[in-house]
Formats: sequence, structure tokens, C-alpha cells
Amino acid sequence: MDRNEFFQKISSYGISLKDIGIFVDEHVRFEYALGLYANKGNTVIYAIKERGEEHVKEYANESDAFEELYREVLFGLKRHGYMSASISKDIICTEKSIVEECLCGKYGICMADAKAVWDYLCTDMRVLNELKYFVVKENFVPEQEAVSVHGYTAERLYRETGLNEIEAMKCMLMIRSNKWKSSLELQGALKEYVNVRKKGLHACQDRIKQLHGDISKEQKPIENGWEAILKILKENSTKEPTKEYVSIRNAIRIFLECSSDTDNKYFTRLCEIQNELDRWNGMSY
Repeated sequence: MDRNEFFQKISSYGISLKDIGIFVDEHVRFEYALGLYANKGNTVIYAIKERGEEHVKEYANESDAFEELYREVLFGLKRHGYMSASISKDIICTEKSIVEECLCGKYGICMADAKAVWDYLCTDMRVLNELKYFVVKENFVPEQEAVSVHGYTAERLYRETGLNEIEAMKCMLMIRSNKWKSSLELQGALKEYVNVRKKGLHACQDRIKQLHGDISKEQKPIENGWEAILKILKENSTKEPTKEYVSIRNAIRIFLECSSDTDNKYFTRLCEIQNELDRWNGMSY
């Protein structure tokens, strides 16, 4: 395995080397680090043990070194708890292209949006692995192995909030990125999120019915409503846009983007959606 093949695999699987203490072309000195660097025509793999003791092995052939490093990556994923009974090596090695194609096919989103989902979830390998599991198994990771914050898992968010599976995982990442003082604080924030979302979804559906007919015959409005509405907007994007059309489109985009925010602006953007919905209510056709 040469250098390019190694990095192609790491990128395709969404693996963060530094999260498992592995460094390429860097020689770090902290405990339990492992890495690779070039030295006088050879390639060196080193491992820092307890108290800074360093073990090194030199390879005359760089490809042999990267083959060994790849094995260390898989071992590191297991050692750091990224593998489990459900999250197997095969799940870890599910490629980005497979996930993106599944998102496009199952949720009717464009490839650019599918790539955005992947890129966002790549910031947390544990949540990304749950996405891969869902793509392969068409189900959520078993509760006892799932990422959890104050008792909330992606599956629980899916069941209780009306989010679809992918939105639930994005919301899970958002929750993990914030420090909630208590489960009650988190429950309150999620309740506000659900209330705003449902009001926005129904208001938006009412407007779309007037423009394009009833979408609920083909899609479940709560589970897939946002995606269905966005699809309709995209299909009609070649038409001369009206103020109402643009207003709806922009509000939906704000909603879809807000679940990718990782700071307090998340709820500020929900307020922006609410303001946009109020504007819709004052419009006439």
C-alpha cells in the first residue's frame, strides 16, 4: 500500500488519525502516540510508550511501512472504542461514495447536500460510524452501543422529535457539541426545536399545496416533509420565482442548515425561521 492509497482509504472511510493518536510526517513525543516519518531514505514507524520510551522500526520500502501503519489504524480504532460488536471493521470501511449514494436515493437530496452531511458528521467519528451502520443495516445501532447524551440517542431523537434518521444523527452531533447542564435543559431545548419545526413544516406544506398541490399523498408529511418540499422547489426552480416562492425556499434552507450549527446560533436560527413563517402568514397570492 503506497502513500496515496493509504490516504485515499483514510479519507474515504472518514477516519480522523489524530483522534486515535496516529501522526503521519510528524514526530511527536507524548505517551501512546504512534506515527510515521521519513529518515535518511528510509521510512520510520515509531510508538511512544509509557514515560516517553520510544520504539522504532525502519522500512526500506515506504509501501511496506504504510501497509503496517494501516494495520495500526484499524487496531487504534478498536483500542479507542470506535469498534464494537455492531460497529465492525466492515462498517468502519464503508466508503464515503456508498453513503452519499444511499442518502441521495433514500432521501431524494442532491449529491452536494449528501456530501455536506458526510462532511459534517466526519467531525465526530462515533456519529459517522452510526450513519455507516444505518446505511449498511438499514437500522439504528443497538441502544446499548449507541452514542448517548443524557439518555438521548439518534434513535430516540428520531422517535420523539419527528426528525428523519439523518436529521436525528445531525442533531445528535449538535447535542454532543454543546455542554448541557442537565437532562432537563436538553429536554427543554429539544421541545422548543420540535415545536418550531412542526409549526414551520405545516405552514410550509399549506403554502406548497397552494402552489403545487398536495404532497402528502406520496410522502409522510412529518417524516419526510422537508425533503419533499425542497424537492418540489428544486423541480420548479426553472420557473420565474415569485416573492412567496423565494421566501419559502430561503426559509427551508435556513431550517435544513440549522441542524448543522454547533454553537448557540442554532436556536437563533430557529427564531429566524419563526420570523420567516410569520411573514408567510401575512402574504397573499
